[in-house]
Amino acid sequence: MVQQDENILTIFNTLNDAVVLIDFSGKIKYANKKAGELTGYSEDELYNRNIFKIVSPEYVSNIKKKMEGRQNGIKSKFFYKIELMTKNGNTVAVEISSSLVGSEEKENRILIIARDITANEKKEADIQKIANFNYTYNKLLRLSYKEYDLESFLNKALGVLISLDWLSIEAKGAIFLKEGEYLKLVSYINSPKELLESCSSVPVGKCLCGIAALNKEIISSFIPDKTHEIKYNRMEKHGNYIIPMMDEREVVGVLNLYIPRKFSPTREEREFLDGAAKIIALIIKRFKIRNELNNSKERYRMILENINEI
Repeated sequence: MVQQDENILTIFNTLNDAVVLIDFSGKIKYANKKAGELTGYSEDELYNRNIFKIVSPEYVSNIKKKMEGRQNGIKSKFFYKIELMTKNGNTVAVEISSSLVGSEEKENRILIIARDITANEKKEADIQKIANFNYTYNKLLRLSYKEYDLESFLNKALGVLISLDWLSIEAKGAIFLKEGEYLKLVSYINSPKELLESCSSVPVGKCLCGIAALNKEIISSFIPDKTHEIKYNRMEKHGNYIIPMMDEREVVGVLNLYIPRKFSPTREEREFLDGAAKIIALIIKRFKIRNELNNSKERYRMILENINEI
């Protein structure tokens, strides 16, 4: 029987999955080499360590319920996904298969086989991000065909961006359009009254929005500093993420979003917002071209009317 157990453990050490045996208190009684590689702990460090010390806290209660089920006689296999905490503080996504093992001679144990699915989870997350990006870009484009007024479109476009629950920005923001050497505030949501008065017209090169327009560069600011020249009474500390909206090399406006203090958007979020700003810039250009065409038609109509009167 002992030789049989040793053979099984030898086989476990050849697997590409982590294998752990725990008792009903959660203490690890055996861990194969892969379990050590996965968690960063040595096999000796894992022995008698409580499994709940390496399981991410949000999954602990669910696993305890499953263990209670085992104690109550449930013998069927359980399959579920959890995250483990490694020795260096990282998390690893794993797919778990657990079953009850033992015999009349030996105390029952719970056999846990964990497969690292971090790469798969990342692929799924990346696919979901791309889907989110494309859905929002398409929504902005659809809005541009529904709205006949540029200001109305900008209000709704801003509303779409600040309402995204997967984007780390606050539910407020503003859009400025460039007119000559000034940025005119044309769209805003949840902005303080004082800001609307102070920032109704911002010279290019002044304050954060003006600097972003002048340098044609994104500005990420965590607290109002000396570059935040325009201030008003009772201005709360806040972070800004300001994106110049570019039509090729020409700045047509600025998108000003608010971010939590001491927080910086992720690379994916920056890429998404840059793409959204470019789409809005192209739509602004289309609205302007359409307005110019309508004005030309009106002038042509007036000329024809004047000719007929002669």
